[in-house]
Amino acid sequence: MKWFLMLLLALLLVAVVANGMLLDNGYILISYGDTTFETTLWMGLALIVVVFAVLWLLKMLLLLVLSSMNLVVPITANSRSRRARRNSSKGILNLLKGNWKVAHRQLARAANEGESPLVNYIAAARAAHEIGDEPLAGEYLRRADEAVPSAGIAVGITQAQLHLSGGQLEQALAALKALRRKMPRHPYVLKLLMRTYYRLHDWSNLEKLLPVLSKYKLVDEKDIRKLQSEAYQHLFEQAFQRGRKEQDATVRLRDVDAVWDLLNRQQKQDEVLVHHCARCLIRLKAWDRTEQLLVKSLKKRYSDRLVELYGKIQSTNPSRQLKFAESLNVEYPDHAQLLTALGRICLLNELWGKAREYFEQSLKISRSTVVCNELGQLLAQLGEHQASTEYFREGIQLATRR
Repeated sequence: MKWFLMLLLALLLVAVVANGMLLDNGYILISYGDTTFETTLWMGLALIVVVFAVLWLLKMLLLLVLSSMNLVVPITANSRSRRARRNSSKGILNLLKGNWKVAHRQLARAANEGESPLVNYIAAARAAHEIGDEPLAGEYLRRADEAVPSAGIAVGITQAQLHLSGGQLEQALAALKALRRKMPRHPYVLKLLMRTYYRLHDWSNLEKLLPVLSKYKLVDEKDIRKLQSEAYQHLFEQAFQRGRKEQDATVRLRDVDAVWDLLNRQQKQDEVLVHHCARCLIRLKAWDRTEQLLVKSLKKRYSDRLVELYGKIQSTNPSRQLKFAESLNVEYPDHAQLLTALGRICLLNELWGKAREYFEQSLKISRSTVVCNELGQLLAQLGEHQASTEYFREGIQLATRR
């Protein structure tokens, strides 16, 4: 219907023009100086149409030539925009392929031409970082910050990530601390900060950060507990290394007490954290403090791990130590670790026969290299050398299998 109406209008226009030409050709005279130009009205109109058609063709030809020249130098705004988009697409593709040198040049050109400067400069910085050109990567990030001042967080996070991947931990930490001052609760900044503290072995600051991560549920609780355990294990190790150099007993335990005071009430009941602290105290030969800590914990909840440490204490009151261990045995019978601990405590009390019974009961429940060696030493001391040798041999065989 549309084409039909257009055809009718065209026919009507032709009819009108043809009728006009038949009625009157008209006359046009153009004079300039000694030159004159004469023609009919209709011929003049036809010439004007032809001139406009030629000009339009010349315009299209010029645009075609300019477009072909854009393969080398973009001239028009549209052509520059198309060139920038092509560079951006190719740069991202080369970045994904690992063609870092080509990628950073294409991405930088795209950003310079105004095509998503933030994204392209950041991507160019990553490519420059991959080829090891850190100054160039820093320059791209600076340009990104200048191009989009409001995107400081994105630029800062990228900078920290590049420092981390390059092993520049101190620089990464400085960048992340600056970001945290601006955005204290930014999830990804906090996670990157956690990773940086971990890689720096900055256990004290990591321990302070973990409650924040837990509060905002940024890390799974299982992973929080695992990191917490590792952090306190190292903190107690550091406390031991400092304490072992001190002669005064009070000063020797000062750092251990400081770490223990960092724990909240719930953490002080955690079996793993109590184990770290007790192990540190045993290594510092703080026997009474260790005994108090373990007895308090074992009264609340039985633990084979803590019982094992309890058996290693050289208590100033061995009979009291034995009495508590036997009370545990009444409540929790047939635990190999408890029987081993009882055997060791009996050795401390010089109850050789009783110690032998406990070690043998422990072996009936679980064959253990440690218990075989304990029993072998005890029997050697009692003069039963053949039996002692058999237990030593079994202990070696068990250790070899493991």
